[in-house]
This record gives sequence, structure tokens and C-alpha cells, in this order.
Amino acid sequence: MRWIPNHTAMILAVIILCTATLHTVGAAARLQPWQAQAIAVARQLGDRNSRPAAVAFISKKLQTDAHHNVGQLYMYWLEPLMKQHAYGLVESLAMQGILGDPGNTDAVDRLMFFRISALLKAGHDKQALRNAKSLFNVCTLYHTKIALTLLQQCLDKVYGHNPAILRRFISQQITGAKMPVADEPITRCGILAAITINAKAYQARLAQLKGTDNRTLSAKANVLLLAGKPRAALRCLREVAAMAGNRQQFILDESDVCRAIKAEDGTIGRANAHLLQTLRGKNYPF
Repeated sequence: MRWIPNHTAMILAVIILCTATLHTVGAAARLQPWQAQAIAVARQLGDRNSRPAAVAFISKKLQTDAHHNVGQLYMYWLEPLMKQHAYGLVESLAMQGILGDPGNTDAVDRLMFFRISALLKAGHDKQALRNAKSLFNVCTLYHTKIALTLLQQCLDKVYGHNPAILRRFISQQITGAKMPVADEPITRCGILAAITINAKAYQARLAQLKGTDNRTLSAKANVLLLAGKPRAALRCLREVAAMAGNRQQFILDESDVCRAIKAEDGTIGRANAHLLQTLRGKNYPF
């Protein structure tokens, strides 16, 4: 399974493909310097001799300025490592990117996808399952389908000897996808609730996020979601939404609140209902 890009990335991919096809000669000269460098590093990753230096370069980039380099990580650098079966490097670099820029939800989603894929390829099925739960917790509603597909794959790998577990997971997701009506009990996914995330992997980064501005709170919320602490994340995201100065920003912030609701339930029904109420203006405080 491959990552499904967002609409902007899809349009960009078409433009790049057409340009490369119609104007091959001299195309490299039209690349931005950072693009040319990213491509050169990607080529080095494909060679065993030059790979250590390339990996060291990437790691330093992420350490000094993750915010401006995580895009290159998932667009240019992790795929060559996957093709070379360097799954351990994919896992570690993806995690470095995630912790380096945790407030970038789209990047976190994509890097988690690479991390889980590498863990599955390496045969670390239980660890992949724990990370798949983290991805489900943190991912946008747009990427939820991908997260659920990965969860299903991981559950099949870990509990293939007991197909009843996978059937229960699917049943709970179908039931939980229905938007609840008033006074109806919340449908939660017991199978997901039983999966334990390694929260220690996120403790150090969480301790560094002490600010109360919306950017820091958003990053903190994402780390909390990855660590399997949706209630604490929900509090952070509601603080962010309370800072919104206009309706458009409030809707964007409330869509993040929906992610925490999704993580708390392990299903999407209540999150979808909350988003629908927000779009109808029922949750707008101004």
C-alpha cells in the first residue's frame, strides 16, 4: 500500500511528471538548489558506500531544522532506504522527523506511515501494531482510512492465528462509524483500547513542550496523541480552539479537536458528529 497524497501534492506530482517527460534536457538546471541537493542525497542513499555520510547529513538537517526538512525526508529520502531494505534507518529517521516537528500533523502522518511500513517489513509486527495505533490517534480525519487499513494489516500479522480478534475490530469500527444521536451511548473500540503504546518514546519530547501558545500546544497535543494520551491532548486542543480569532480558524482548530475525540473513542462516529456540528456553526463561540 502506498501513501495517498493530498490534492496539492497530486497536482504538483502531475506538473513534475509532465515537466520531466516533455523537457528532459536541462531539467536539472531548473531545479531549486534544495531540490537538487535532496535528489543528490537520495542517490547517495542508494549506494552502500555513500549511505553513512548521507544518513549523517539527513540526521544533522533534522536536528538543526526539522521544520524545514521533514518534507524532504518523506518526499525524497525514506523511499530509497525502503528499496534498499534499510528498515532500521527508516524507523529511526522517521522518528527523528516526527519528534523534531511534531506540530506538523501532515508530516507526522506520512512519517508514521513509513515507520510502520518499515517495522512490518522487518518483521516487528507487535511494534508496528503499537505504532499503527499511534497513527490512528494522531492522524487527520482525511488520513483515517489509511490508518485503519494499516491497523487491520498489523492485527492480521499479530493475531492471524485468532481471526475472531480481527472480526471484532472490523465490527467495532463499523458500529463506531455511525454518528451517535442524543443520549445514545458512545461506541468505543475495545480492540484498540487493549493495544498498549510505548509512551516512554515520547516522554523526553513532551517535557520540552512547555509553552502555552497555540503552536506549542498543538505540537504537545500531537505528542500526547502519539503517546496514547487523548484526554490530555483534548485539553490542549480545546485551549488552541479557544484562541481562534475568526470562524475559519476556529473550524480548523475544532477539526483538530475531532482527532482527539477519535483517539479517545477508537472510532470515528463521535468525531464526525462534532465536526458536523462545528461546520453548522453550533460550536462557534463568537
